[in-house]
Amino acid sequence: MNKEYDLYKEKYELYDSLFTQNNIDGILETVENFLNNPVFILDTSYRFISRSPLARDEISSTETHNEENYLLSDIVSLMKKDKCIDTIYKTTNSFFYYSDQSLIFCSIRINTLTIAYICVLQSKRKFKQEDLELTNILSNILSIQIQKEHLFISNSGLDEEYYLMDLLV
Repeated sequence: MNKEYDLYKEKYELYDSLFTQNNIDGILETVENFLNNPVFILDTSYRFISRSPLARDEISSTETHNEENYLLSDIVSLMKKDKCIDTIYKTTNSFFYYSDQSLIFCSIRINTLTIAYICVLQSKRKFKQEDLELTNILSNILSIQIQKEHLFISNSGLDEEYYLMDLLV
């Protein structure tokens, strides 16, 4: 019973962070307190949108181009080879991914279109089944927050990329 109550309390605090934190970084700090592992938010071009405090210290998986941080191309190639990218786009729920490292992935969707995804790296503590549920909630919250911040309405051309991807699927 106590475990269920703790999970309920964490879910409540995570939903509440949408209103109390009012930015992606604050929301990631809240969820990191529950997951106790680094949390990364990446767009579909593998660029880091945001990282939790623990994830900012994690530089072994990043490379920099034009002052933007991206996921290492070797990791992207491995994810494509293992069909992890396909799974991110096809599923609406978070899932465990095991390769050289243990990870949780979950897509972030706006109007059924995947615009970004969450990556949680197992480094500080082992994953629990409840982590998947918290990551699903995080996905929903970030979808709302990204829309509030108009993050993907810009002159970068990303909105056209997403439109084209939606037409192709």
